[in-house]
Amino acid sequence: FFWQRKKCLNKENQASFSRNCGIQIRTIGDFWWKMDSCSAVEKELERVLTKFSAINEHSTKIIGDVLTHFIELQKHIAEGTESNAELTAGQVVILKDALSKTKEKLQRLTADHRDLHGTVSKVGKAIDRNFVSDFTATSRTDVFTTERNIQLLNTVIAQHFYRQGMEDVADMLIKVS
Repeated sequence: FFWQRKKCLNKENQASFSRNCGIQIRTIGDFWWKMDSCSAVEKELERVLTKFSAINEHSTKIIGDVLTHFIELQKHIAEGTESNAELTAGQVVILKDALSKTKEKLQRLTADHRDLHGTVSKVGKAIDRNFVSDFTATSRTDVFTTERNIQLLNTVIAQHFYRQGMEDVADMLIKVS
């Protein structure tokens, strides 16, 4: 398997990948380490998405069942009483029972939702574990002395403003720079 990896990323491909992706790759090992890191984070994301889907389906079903049950109760009560009449003792018991069952189901949904927070936080932990934050360039004063680097920084900032829907700010930045 490693031989196949070596074969796919020769010196020419390695330089092309670094230029196109903006990721500094010194060795083939660096490339595969970064790819393995991405795979680990992607695996955690898949778990989160799977859990989100399961909870969404489950909660939709439960809420639908509760709604149907209350609509049936409303019809049953409306048929058995006059418009201004008070509820009978039996109807009150049935309503209290329905409310307690609904509360139990809601508490289970809340617990499922709470469990999801742990799964989501594992994605952040996977990112922290698999990627090294290198902020050394931000503290170097000589980084933004060349015209090219200043232009790159302004381009990145303008792209951010465009993505945020702040076209007027991005246009002004481009005009000024």
